[in-house]
Amino acid sequence: MKKIAILATLAFLLACGCAKKPALYVYTWADYIDPELIEQFKKDNGCKVVIDTFDSNETMYAKLLAGAAGYDVIMPTEYILDLLVKADLIDKLDMSKLPTVEKNFDKKFESEWSLKYDVPYAFSCTGILYRKDKFPEDMKFLDWNDLFTAPGTNGRVCMMNDIREVLGIALIMTGHSANSVVQSDLDEAVPVAKAWKKQCVKMDNEAYRTGIPSGEFYAAMAYNADAIQLLADNADMIGYSVPTNGTTSSIDVFCVMKNSSSKDLAYKFIDMFYDLENAVKNAEYNGAPMPVAGLYDALSDEYKAIPFMKVSDELKQKCEDIKEVGDKLDMYSKAWDSVLSNK
Repeated sequence: MKKIAILATLAFLLACGCAKKPALYVYTWADYIDPELIEQFKKDNGCKVVIDTFDSNETMYAKLLAGAAGYDVIMPTEYILDLLVKADLIDKLDMSKLPTVEKNFDKKFESEWSLKYDVPYAFSCTGILYRKDKFPEDMKFLDWNDLFTAPGTNGRVCMMNDIREVLGIALIMTGHSANSVVQSDLDEAVPVAKAWKKQCVKMDNEAYRTGIPSGEFYAAMAYNADAIQLLADNADMIGYSVPTNGTTSSIDVFCVMKNSSSKDLAYKFIDMFYDLENAVKNAEYNGAPMPVAGLYDALSDEYKAIPFMKVSDELKQKCEDIKEVGDKLDMYSKAWDSVLSNK
């Protein structure tokens, strides 16, 4: 009788949903994954999905290095992979568990890390987001200096609070590589970044997503994915450009954590995004061009019409990928401290 009672109790717990579900913990950028896909994944796999967010790779890396545990999947930018591998924080991938990725990965986005330690998720580049109604019609923001000197900005500019983006673009503007590890190059870039900081009202990596539509900011340094999201609903009011004098670019990726306790779920989660139907749904949610073969052709006409939804050769030529600077990161940190303190 006792055995029957135990079985009956277990059956009741399962029926009412009280039994503990497996959980997947994901550490990513804010508003970067279609919630409907997450809900579908939860339903298909009988699990929970918990999302935590970070606002910079450096913040994410510092938290993991300090011992933050429990994450199964993280979504850093690829330039920080070298540090993650050296710190033994992420697994080498078992590609047999990623059949959809192997089938649909667009090799145009291949790198030394892809499909070895990471699965590429989205192409990112940085440009200028602006309110068309606040500037003359011929103001297209084709130069980074326009962001801070164009008539009408009135100081209502939002600048990223990101060491590699801001210093990278300042390096490009002074004729150097965005990844330079030469001290004199950074010495030239710092005054440019300082001058930009003086002209902006806020430094933030996310505030422009609401601040541009609301009119809090007239122009902002912005990621292409955020811009595409806004253009989908506000193309008459909002413009976006990638300056002709160059910019930074990168690939955000999926990685499986070394200490993950739900690795099978982690692989299933990553593989889901490379199904073409899911990739279209996700890209039209977050505005991020994904490295999935056939994606652009499968997009709705509305999204095909949005500039930068296709990663063209012309766009790529304007971009320099951010790369890891190894033991020279301290040089960047000191330069960045100088920018923030205006000393």
